[in-house]
Amino acid sequence: MISSKMKVVLPSSLENFFQESGYCNPTFFEDRSSARIKLRCEATMIIEQGLASISRVESNYVVLIKDISRRGVSILSHEQIWPEELIYVHFQNRELRAKVVRCRRLGPSCYECGAQIFYFKKIDSNFGE
Repeated sequence: MISSKMKVVLPSSLENFFQESGYCNPTFFEDRSSARIKLRCEATMIIEQGLASISRVESNYVVLIKDISRRGVSILSHEQIWPEELIYVHFQNRELRAKVVRCRRLGPSCYECGAQIFYFKKIDSNFGE
């Protein structure tokens, strides 16, 4: 279920976004060290360290996770996130921190951003009880 805070507008090329699951088939030219899994879910994202030359109105975002691997994550955001920015993403009782390495525009309010994960943790829901 998509929250009312979601600002990402999926382009028509992603009309089956939520029906897709499983492993992502690599293309001939990809040189990946880990397999990607399609993980279609909503997440919250905070830009922990942005670029000094970019001023942002907001720092908290509701994004969609497109896929994830042992070393990276692909998210869909309504706003462009720039390479070298550090992000914190929270989803499904998990949190990760990553450095954005690429971002491309898919539509008017849809940017696909790839980030290299440097911290990943499953959050214990019973912690502190």
